[in-house]
Amino acid sequence: RIAFLSDHEGIGNLYSCAYDGGDLRRHTDHDAFYARHASSDGTRVVYQCAGDLWIVDDLSPDSVPRRLDVRLGGPRAGRRTYQVPAAQHVDGISVDETGRASAVVVRGSLHWLTHRDGPARTIADTPGVRVRLPEMLGSGGRIAYVTDADGEDAVEIAVLPRASGQREPRRLASGELGRVLEMVSDPQGERLAIASNDGRLLILDATEESAGDTSTSTSRTEPEEASST
Repeated sequence: RIAFLSDHEGIGNLYSCAYDGGDLRRHTDHDAFYARHASSDGTRVVYQCAGDLWIVDDLSPDSVPRRLDVRLGGPRAGRRTYQVPAAQHVDGISVDETGRASAVVVRGSLHWLTHRDGPARTIADTPGVRVRLPEMLGSGGRIAYVTDADGEDAVEIAVLPRASGQREPRRLASGELGRVLEMVSDPQGERLAIASNDGRLLILDATEESAGDTSTSTSRTEPEEASST
């Protein structure tokens, strides 16, 4: 018998016929995707349909196609954790007063990078939490940044990594800020000016003794009306 693929009934399926063209048989019944790339060893027919391999063991009237379960091994290197190129995913940076190191945001995590040597150290890297807008607080070894750990924007103040150990960051004004668009610190690192998406300009007390009190600038500049005579 001669096996072949045909879509004369609408969808490509596997058929066979006698050498004289008679006794046409349909061996598959795919109604959504075409059968393609059929190949045979003289008895069995293998073909591809919708990304799966199928086999018809013979061309008898009772033959039924079955899906082949093919598992391919791969090199162990292909299962390694993918290292994200940090240079292509920098979201924010804040340089310390000495110019020798920076706090860098990479894909929502915050890291401390010296500019010449030494390893990168993690300041904030919690799965499911994104930080942004890092801001050095004076020369006291502290940094502020915006976090969405509580679901809404808040400001966290952390101590820069030290050999003596790491202190837990303080979280301030959670849920009180709206969506933070910009944040800058005063030169002493005692207050933060925060611009929110609702037009507010907030001042956040960032001293170590504070509880994160905020005050709002309510003054608004109204546009002048132009007049013509």
